Amino acid sequence: MADGATEPRQTNGLVRTMAKRAFAPLLASLASALSGYLARKAAVLAQEKLAPKLREKGGARAVAQDAVSAVAEKVGGDDESSRDAQRRDRERRRNQRRQALEQSGSS
Repeated sequence: MADGATEPRQTNGLVRTMAKRAFAPLLASLASALSGYLARKAAVLAQEKLAPKLREKGGARAVAQDAVSAVAEKVGGDDESSRDAQRRDRERRRNQRRQALEQSGSS
């Protein structure tokens, strides 16, 4: 009875192993063909959709400069004057804290 119970499990394991070995090369070929197709399709789409928009906006360099300036505006820019203002504010707060500590220490 024990042999009858384990035999279907062994058969299922054997079938599964054989199926994996049979389908592995097919899946590898399918993945290779799919990646080749997607690479060709991406190149065609870039030529048809992306290139005209880049030309319309003045080229890749212009698009990159626009993107950088848009990010700089949202982040706060890299203005030297705003840095100086932030530095002055920090220094002013430090001085206020020092004065408050000195006054509380001398009282």
